[in-house]
Amino acid sequence: MKTAAQLYKYHTANLARIEDALDRVELHLRRAVASEDRKSQKALLPLYSLLIGASAETQLMKILYEPKVFSEEQKHDIIGTKTHIDRWHKLLELGVRNHHTLNKKPESPMRRLTLQISSSLRN
Repeated sequence: MKTAAQLYKYHTANLARIEDALDRVELHLRRAVASEDRKSQKALLPLYSLLIGASAETQLMKILYEPKVFSEEQKHDIIGTKTHIDRWHKLLELGVRNHHTLNKKPESPMRRLTLQISSSLRN
């Protein structure tokens, strides 16, 4: 089994490959749009959408395995979340709680208003 550091390196490298692929597909898609090549547009647009999804998933995994950010229990909790958007919400909530040591007070609700006020007070 790979260590968290190895997984972080893997997801970092994978994200770089996906971003490179996105750049290349976008270039070809833009050319297809400019030249009104409908067949290429129909082939490249779903591929581009798929790569965006892969990028979002890989970014989440890269953040999840960043060293010393999340405990193993928190990682399992995030990965076990049902939908991708809920995984992002859980990752952000736990990340903010960990950073601001709110995890010691689980009864304190994390609401958008609370985060906006507290972040605006820092500036």
